[in-house]
Amino acid sequence: MSLLIKITCVLSLTMIVLTGCWDVKNIQDINYLTAIGVDMEDDQYVVYVQMLDFSNVTKPEGGSKPTQPITPWIGKAKGKNVITALNEMYKTSQQQLYFGQISALVCTEKAMKGGLEPIIDALDRYREFRYTSWVFGTKETMENIFAVQPFFNQSPLSSLLHEPQAPYFQESSIVPLQLRQFVKDFREPGKTSLIPSLTISKENWKTGFKEQPLLKIDGIYAFHSGTYKGWLGRKQLQGMRWMEPETKRSPLAIEMDGKPLVTLSIEKPKVNVTSLIADNKPTFHVDISVKATISQELENISQADIEQEAETKIKKEIIETYEVGLNNKTDILQLEHKFYRQKTKEWKKMIEDFPLTKESLNLNDIVVNVHITDSGRYKTIAE
Repeated sequence: MSLLIKITCVLSLTMIVLTGCWDVKNIQDINYLTAIGVDMEDDQYVVYVQMLDFSNVTKPEGGSKPTQPITPWIGKAKGKNVITALNEMYKTSQQQLYFGQISALVCTEKAMKGGLEPIIDALDRYREFRYTSWVFGTKETMENIFAVQPFFNQSPLSSLLHEPQAPYFQESSIVPLQLRQFVKDFREPGKTSLIPSLTISKENWKTGFKEQPLLKIDGIYAFHSGTYKGWLGRKQLQGMRWMEPETKRSPLAIEMDGKPLVTLSIEKPKVNVTSLIADNKPTFHVDISVKATISQELENISQADIEQEAETKIKKEIIETYEVGLNNKTDILQLEHKFYRQKTKEWKKMIEDFPLTKESLNLNDIVVNVHITDSGRYKTIAE
């Protein structure tokens, strides 16, 4: 083979390899979406997106915080469905929109009443969209939700919208929900899907003399068998945390005759629900074991008395939440799903109208064991 032919072959192979990189885009040439929201208006879908400049998201050299707020861009478009609304948004997007960085999906109450399956199905068409996104519902205006910024000029990615697990570890009340878990629950027989509800609160924080709006989880939106069941507020759900094995840490204030006695920090409940049948109706027996530490003791009271009072209050909160669910035709405590798992044959006979009543669960059916592991007191120097 002549030298000329060899050179020609090498050059040809080089050109073939190089052609594979011609359509590669630089990072700065792509718009990265971080959250997507869906609303309904005049029988049309209204789609919102939150977009960040990731060059501003990275920490400055030395780890110092940004000196200027990182303001998100918010997009909005309408369409007969989610896809047509996004197609409308493309017309003014200037650069390619990338869905792989979306970590939050927010739907308004109107959108949820219209059905979540068309929304999830539309997003599933985008291969880069991830099912690890956090899911929320809201009654707020979507632009306001997406515009809320966290402390100290930090990136919106550090807010409750994108990192709900961080505050949940300190105060466990309503479990954060990822899309993959919601889809699983949505299709699971007898399961009630609970979507955390986002609101904007100005109650707790200020910058100087100015109130600082921040995101807050104030309740849940419930779905059963794909049907929207309604909204319930945080105060109505106090007993739910004691039935949730995911609970990391939650406070419990003990009072007597309206007088505060002690505040406990309850951790990692171990829950066992037994399904029974009485008079052809489902009944349940609940065993709960929790560890507790004393956060604050205002009165001199024995550890045994504290444990007993805590057990009584936990049982009371569970029953109150259960009855709230009954009144709203919502199985907040997931008892039907427990029955389905333990007594599938009997459940299938009741599937059309699962008969949960006040007799299905009462105080005598709940056994709670509270074990205080730490008094919370500081040791003296002598000790």
